[in-house]
Amino acid sequence: MTTQSENTDLQNADCNDYSDNAERNSSDEQKKMSFFGVFVRGLLMGSADAVPGVSGGTIALIVGIYQRLITAISHFDLHLIKMLCTFQIRKALAYADIGFLFPLICGIGTALVAVLSSMNYLLTEQRLYVLSVFFGLIAASCILVLKRIHLHKVSSWILFALGAVFAFWLVGQPFMQGSDHANSWLFVCGMIAICAMVLPGISGSYILLILGEYTFMSGLIKQTVSELLHGQFPASENLISVAVFLCGCVVGIIGFTKILKILLAKFEQTTLATLCGFMAGSLRSLWPFQEKNILQPATETTKEIAHYINVPPADVQMAIVAFSIAIGAMAALLIIEYAARKRDK
Repeated sequence: MTTQSENTDLQNADCNDYSDNAERNSSDEQKKMSFFGVFVRGLLMGSADAVPGVSGGTIALIVGIYQRLITAISHFDLHLIKMLCTFQIRKALAYADIGFLFPLICGIGTALVAVLSSMNYLLTEQRLYVLSVFFGLIAASCILVLKRIHLHKVSSWILFALGAVFAFWLVGQPFMQGSDHANSWLFVCGMIAICAMVLPGISGSYILLILGEYTFMSGLIKQTVSELLHGQFPASENLISVAVFLCGCVVGIIGFTKILKILLAKFEQTTLATLCGFMAGSLRSLWPFQEKNILQPATETTKEIAHYINVPPADVQMAIVAFSIAIGAMAALLIIEYAARKRDK
């Protein structure tokens, strides 16, 4: 009979072996991808996150780091806590793939700071041209991802279609109004929004808009951070609301990435087909011709809430310009991908 002590030793050995494997795998991957290479990919993800309706997960899938990102996030679990508590710092860093996450987060943060201010102007004053570029890029990305899928399987096409229909329906939903901002609801919103951010083609901020909590949570977080920076202690109910929302985000992203990790490991082709469908369906939110529908005018304390409605092109000339830009963006991305593939060979 195996004693409890022996069982514990076996579990520790398994954990150590797993950590060693993770460290070796991380080292191998890092040899293939430099700090600067990961940083640039983070810049691309952050730039995409600055555009409403575009997901950083889409860019991660395009540039080939999606599966590694999902794996790294899913490793923030009890195994990691155990390593940290036993001061196995080196193994913990390798297990969580910090050598990959750190430059990626730096790139995302840098892009958000640099791009957000200019993107606000571009989306307000040059919206048609910006959306045309992103429409072409995401459309080309769908083509690139489809090339990695076994399209001879009927199941791949079915899941692609289901993903596309779901995303197309989701990004067209009207925004909810009149929420009472209950903590239980904020927890659920945090879980849903963070899961949406991980999925290609679906923007987490857009999901919060649909759920009716974007203005409340963004304003609350901004107010809380501002008060803390000025040495003021925020109201307890505000702190509780922010903490509950963030807890929902943490629970959502760790749990969801573990599910995605399993799906990508065991059902890679069908999972990629579904994710590609999400990307294709989300093109609805990037349609270049849109009319602004103001739901809540801006005030001294709140931002304007507006919903953009897709409309037909106003005239033939603008349609030609928009579609030319989109086709040019598609062609540019496909040529770059082709050149990179040729160079690797």
